[in-house]
Amino acid sequence: MQQHPTQNSPWFIRLLAWPALLLYTVSLLLYSKPPANWWPMGIIGIGWPYLWFAFAALLLLLYRYRFAYRKFWLYSWCMGIIVMSNMWAVHPFAKKWTPQKAAGSLRIMQWNCEQLSGIDTFYHPLLPGRKEAEAFIRNANPDIIVMQDFQDYKSDALHSNIAFFRDTLGYAFMHFAPYFKDVKPWGEVEEGVVIFSKQPFLRSGKVQYPQREYAPYIAWADVLYNNKPVRIATTHFISMHLNLGVMPADTFGFILQQDTSVLVTGSKLKKLRYYQAYHTTQAQTLRAFVDTCTVPVVLGADLNSVPTSYVYRKVKGPLQDAFLETGFGWGKTYRKSNLPNLRIDYLLHHPQLQVLQMHSPTLRISDHKPLLADFRWL
Repeated sequence: MQQHPTQNSPWFIRLLAWPALLLYTVSLLLYSKPPANWWPMGIIGIGWPYLWFAFAALLLLLYRYRFAYRKFWLYSWCMGIIVMSNMWAVHPFAKKWTPQKAAGSLRIMQWNCEQLSGIDTFYHPLLPGRKEAEAFIRNANPDIIVMQDFQDYKSDALHSNIAFFRDTLGYAFMHFAPYFKDVKPWGEVEEGVVIFSKQPFLRSGKVQYPQREYAPYIAWADVLYNNKPVRIATTHFISMHLNLGVMPADTFGFILQQDTSVLVTGSKLKKLRYYQAYHTTQAQTLRAFVDTCTVPVVLGADLNSVPTSYVYRKVKGPLQDAFLETGFGWGKTYRKSNLPNLRIDYLLHHPQLQVLQMHSPTLRISDHKPLLADFRWL
């Protein structure tokens, strides 16, 4: 009797092959399965590129030992290229960023500014942080700036960030959507998302996310660009506080009271499960907002989710990703991690707009890199 070809392979190959294929096949569902419905998909989304490379290494072994059905494994691995296409940009010869804007282009800057480190309560003496931000923005000279984690202070002791952009940098028009206000001994502080512009808004508004006492907003404003309206929107998906260890319940401020039961444990897995479930709600709300916009949209956002995730797919929808159109490599935007695939900040735009160039420099004054992109109408 002829021996079945799988029995000619070493035992460890037979042991690895089928469980690996099962895991990999499940991982391909990550775009369609919300983490709120099945939490492992959120974890798999973060580690998916490494799973893809591991599966490639297994493929080499399957071909080395002539495992039966190895072509089926190869076809399965190739299906993952569709997922990786949202993670890895393929423009190695894209032109170098030029500070000088092309005539008639619209330059937009996206930045989670971490309250503009250097001018909040604790870092106020470190004024070089403000100077670095000022020098960077002046050199980049964006027409519109969208920011998350933006704080403004009403205090005789601290500088106003709004005044900094309006009076120092010349952004005369602002739409600020704070989701909380706190009273301190030195004055008041508000935090939220903001849009700064050098040209007036045609209209503006905000949409608050549901199911949280202190929920962030989607802020939006329409501007006229080359005689046609374009909607600038910005938002922030809530942080997962993965770097917080075990802490007593009474150390959490009023904004995090709703999350105390998860945060006091210090467990990163519990935090991922908990916050990724709410990111699903935010993604669905944001997608519904974009779908109802009657003018082309440019969305600058910190989604706190990687491109190999349900959240990214849901939000992106028919929009285009500026980094994938002009960049190369991983495009990591969160600096305080060793993982190269943590691209969690995005500039997504309507297909009627074309990206001419994009830039994402590293600044020491925030844990997120800013994004700069030049657009024009097609």
